[in-house]
Amino acid sequence: MAMRRPRLEETIELDGRKLRAKRKAARLTQERLASLASPISRSYLSNVETQSTAQVSQELAERLASALGTSVSDLLPSPVDLTSSLPTVYASAISSASPRILVELMAVAEEHLERATDALRQTRALLDELFRQEQ
Repeated sequence: MAMRRPRLEETIELDGRKLRAKRKAARLTQERLASLASPISRSYLSNVETQSTAQVSQELAERLASALGTSVSDLLPSPVDLTSSLPTVYASAISSASPRILVELMAVAEEHLERATDALRQTRALLDELFRQEQ
């Protein structure tokens, strides 16, 4: 039986380079990972891994993450990549994502927000110090 192609709102963007790195770290061949995340072919997995961002079904993203012993959020594009591709289509995909993926996305967003807040505090402290030195 042929698998139906997922609708856009059922897909998620993965960073193929991160997927490849996780697979290599787990010492899995493409054939083995494709088998573990079945039903996908080695050639499809190869295609996903060569893309900086690849649209895959949420279900496949979860199967790949599970086979690699990681979370879907570890396979997502970096925040810079996300903001460059976030417009309407991505927002609608997020709005219909599964609760599990939304929780993982929130965790990633909170982590990056904390890092950005720390960077802003450090920048402010440096600017304050420079201002004091000039006076």
